[in-house]
Formats: sequence, C-alpha cells, structure tokens
Amino acid sequence: MPNAVVRKIGWRDLDELAPRLSGVSVVGVSLRRRPCGGVLSSVSLADTSIQVLRGAPMLMLASSRPGRTTLVRALDGAGRARWNGTPVGADRVVVCNASRQHQAVYPDDFACLLLSFGEAVNDRIAAGIADTEARGRVAGQAQEGDAALRELDRISRAVENLAGRPDLLAHPGAAEGLRASILDTAGAVLAQSQPMAGHPARTASARQHLVHAADDYLRANPARPVYTEELCAAIGASATRLHQAFHATFGISPHRYLKLRRMGMVRAMLLSLSGPWHSVKAAALSHGFWHLGQFAHDYRDIYGELPSETLARARPTTVEPGAPGSGETQRRGACGRAVPRAAL
Repeated sequence: MPNAVVRKIGWRDLDELAPRLSGVSVVGVSLRRRPCGGVLSSVSLADTSIQVLRGAPMLMLASSRPGRTTLVRALDGAGRARWNGTPVGADRVVVCNASRQHQAVYPDDFACLLLSFGEAVNDRIAAGIADTEARGRVAGQAQEGDAALRELDRISRAVENLAGRPDLLAHPGAAEGLRASILDTAGAVLAQSQPMAGHPARTASARQHLVHAADDYLRANPARPVYTEELCAAIGASATRLHQAFHATFGISPHRYLKLRRMGMVRAMLLSLSGPWHSVKAAALSHGFWHLGQFAHDYRDIYGELPSETLARARPTTVEPGAPGSGETQRRGACGRAVPRAAL
C-alpha cells in the first residue's frame, strides 16, 4: 500500500473545515457567541481514513461522501452530543452512510473520531455495514465497557500524536499495521453494536426531512433573507411542526437556526473572491441584518473578528474611488495598513 498521508491543521471557519473531512459532507453553523475553530488530525491509509476533530459548539447536517461509510464516535467533551435527535454517549458509535442524511449537535467544546472506509474493505467491515443498512440503523450502541470501543479510543489518541510526527508512519509496514488495527477494531464494533433507542422511525424520519428541506431551501435562496413564515409555506409544514423538528433535532428554534445560517452565508459571501459583494453593508442587508451595529457585534462574538476584517482578508487590494461599495470596504494607506471606512 502507498505511504500514509498525515496532516494536522488548525481551522477557523466551518467552510474551511468541511472540504477537509475525508468521509463526510457537512453543512454547519456555530452555536455559541464565541470564536469558531479547532484542530483536525488526519491519517489517510489508501481506502481508509481516520480523523480526530476538535472544535467549538456547533450543529451539522451530514452524510457520507459517495462510495464511503463513516463511523463517528464522541470523545472528549461530547457527553451532551446528539445525532438525529438521540444522545450519543461513551458507549455509542454512529454509522453514517451516503444513503441517509444525519443531523448532529455538539453543545459544548468537543472532540470526535471519524473513521471512513471506501468500498474495498475487508469482509468483516462490509458485512457490518450491510447489516446496519439492512436494519435501517443510523447508529449503534455497543456493550458498556466493550474492549473494541476502548481500542478505538486508544487509536484515536495515537492518531493525534502521529499527526504531529508524520515520520513515524513513513515506513509502509507501519502504515499497513495501523490500517489493519483500524479495520479489525471497526469490524468488532460493528459486529457487537445494537440499534439505538430513540424516536419512532417514522417520526424521526419526518423530522429529519423537515430539517433538511429547510436547509435546502436556504441554500437555494442564498442572496436574500428567509424567515420562518416563508419557510413553512415553502416546505409545506406548520410553524408548530417546524419548531418541534428543530427542537428535537438540534435543541434550538427555527428562528435561531435561520439567523445562524444567514450569518454563516454572509461570511461565505465575504470570503468568496468571485462573489458579488463589495461591502459588508450590502452583504448584511441582503441577508436581512438591518441593525448593522448589532450584526457586527454578533458576528465578532461568533467568528472572533469584525466582518470588515473578513472582507479585508479576502479582498486585500484597494477599491478604486467610485467603485461599487467603496464607501464601506477598507482601503489601504501608503504604509499598507488597513484603514477602516465603516463602523462594521
């Protein structure tokens, strides 16, 4: 097998994190008024990858990437985490595949393990995955104190250490040994897991459908604000049903979710070099943030910087006088320092 690819990176934004997750596709928003960010440690071994993600409170909509299945295990600080509205404690592992969509909420600073497999895995893994899909399970509960879970935790700690010392896996024999340990341990976890108790399948599925339909509608309308009333009409749900779905899934109201997602969409627009936004003011107003001072305050609480600083990092060149938005962006002085032109 080829040598292992080992990386350890810091990340500041969920949009920066998402493409670096090898097994899952995610859309996420920060949950708390505090700077977002964390560390991602990764080891890629041919068709298998193992990642340890550390981050601040967030919620995510997730599914495995095509052709891959991912096991997710809560580690440090994730005792209150929920997947698909069900608590995931120290004795549980989530099975995430591309055929189903998932919702996760981490209300505290957390760490989680993501173990991702391609289609060419050993028979034990393939059988465990097939059994999970056949039973309609999206998560499993292993026996309390199970040796396989303890071994999985030991591997996760080793991965964080290895990510800082890539030379330790430079020899193909070492990489092959780690891959074999991962496959054996994951196979044991899958074989011994049981379906998780939670909401009745039909009710949980309906709630998941509403949550994903709401987010799909948001992404289909990125350049304007969307509020609860419009959302209910668009997806054919009452305000009560929508509130119940979001509260059961994420523990927050649809209104709070919409605000957090719109804040994230503004940030994505400000960071996009190809986007149409030449000013913070235009981006904020277009997404329904009419109180610009409060928007700047909330934005800084979540992302640790003013929106004008985000825009300046993405567009460091001087805006010519008279260009659209030149009154709200930052200009560069003769010494190269950013000179703020707006209160945001």
